[in-house]
Amino acid sequence: MEVKEWKGSEIVSINELIEKLNEFNKLDPEFIKNLISTRFKCNNGLANHKTTQVLLKDEDFIAGFLGILNGLLGIDKCSFGPVVAELDDNEFVVEFRLTDTKAINK
Repeated sequence: MEVKEWKGSEIVSINELIEKLNEFNKLDPEFIKNLISTRFKCNNGLANHKTTQVLLKDEDFIAGFLGILNGLLGIDKCSFGPVVAELDDNEFVVEFRLTDTKAINK
């Protein structure tokens, strides 16, 4: 497959991506909640990819929007992707932000 150079708008930074995700969340929190909470069954190939974030539920691998997004953006030395969604008690996104791996590893 031939990969062509994108001629559209500028490529955004991860911080700009997070700002956009938060903007979209303010515009339609119900949609973003559904997008974040929906996961689909995936195969071992995707589950074993070095950057995708995949869960094992029962005996199936499942992946969702953030797992694929973080897979595209890459992982740090602890295998965490750069974007995290903070959820409230009703599973609505409070905010998207950069992953704080120092806090996670305490």
